[in-house]
Amino acid sequence: MTKDIVIQLFLDLEQFGDIKAAADVRRISYSNNSELIRKILFDYTKKIYDLNITAGLIESKTAGLKEQCAQKDAIIEQLRSQIHKLNQELEIEHSNLALAIKRVKK
Repeated sequence: MTKDIVIQLFLDLEQFGDIKAAADVRRISYSNNSELIRKILFDYTKKIYDLNITAGLIESKTAGLKEQCAQKDAIIEQLRSQIHKLNQELEIEHSNLALAIKRVKK
């Protein structure tokens, strides 16, 4: 189903030149100025839609990666805490061993 809509559009020569250049770059063929404008509008609308979809996917993926990063940071912090406790226990054991050695030597 198509619907005809008439729009009056005023462009200066520079704007119209930019539109024609964009059509040439995108290899859009047209038979008249109306078709040129319609195809360019459709092309840009489609590209903006695709960009929005892509941006949404990137945002969701980024959010997931940030969550994973936070989880990994929490694990790293937990492991650092365990290492610190184990180092403290090791120092206590070294001290106890040194005291035991001194007692045996006496």
